[in-house]
Amino acid sequence: MSNFGIAFHNLLKRIHYPGINQYEPYNFDWFVYQTGLEPFLNWIVNNLSDENFLTEDELIRFDQKKKFVYIISILIDMLY
Repeated sequence: MSNFGIAFHNLLKRIHYPGINQYEPYNFDWFVYQTGLEPFLNWIVNNLSDENFLTEDELIRFDQKKKFVYIISILIDMLY
């Protein structure tokens, strides 16, 4: 899996991981030195994409919805 570092680095760039530009792809090659991790690491780089992660705006909206649901549940509990 000699290209893991490149693939993982590219994945982190696609999801806009903070600070990724300070790393080089080879910085992640050591992950594959762990026995038995290669299938899992292959799965990560082959199946995850930016579509699997929330944007900052989506996180904010999710948090707002959570607060709204919490308030609604309190109001419902007050009825009973």
